[in-house]
Amino acid sequence: MASLVVGWIATHNVLVRLEERVAAQWRQVENQLERRRSLVPAIASLAAAATHHEQEVLESVAALRATAGGHASSPRDAATEDARFVRVWGSLEAVPELVTTAMYLDVQAQLEGTESRLATERRRYNAAARAFNTRLRTAPWRFFAIGFEPVSYYGAAGARPSAEDRST
Repeated sequence: MASLVVGWIATHNVLVRLEERVAAQWRQVENQLERRRSLVPAIASLAAAATHHEQEVLESVAALRATAGGHASSPRDAATEDARFVRVWGSLEAVPELVTTAMYLDVQAQLEGTESRLATERRRYNAAARAFNTRLRTAPWRFFAIGFEPVSYYGAAGARPSAEDRST
């Protein structure tokens, strides 16, 4: 009888450690998912900035085109037209493609790194889940695994199901 109690305690402790390893690995997956989510506003911001700049350039070019057909009736009109041209030319020279591209490449590199870390953490989680589930299903562990439920794997289709989903 004493050996059964000692066996149950030892088994229980091993299963608790494995279950905690699964939980810890899931937290690492969640960390990478949160990092990915935090990059979305940066991507949206880059797209909005590029769109805003494009709109400004188009409006400036349209205004310049509207005045380009006429003749400057005074030096002041000519200076105004020159200023518009310089402003449009400056906008075109400072095309945000250079800055935006560098910023986009930085965000893209961060996103690629996050996806790589997420894949690594997903593999680690699945390895921890496999170790836990294997212990639960093999003898003699299965006879002492009262109160423990198998955990789901993180598949390519999405996140780990909740405890309610796993029980069905």
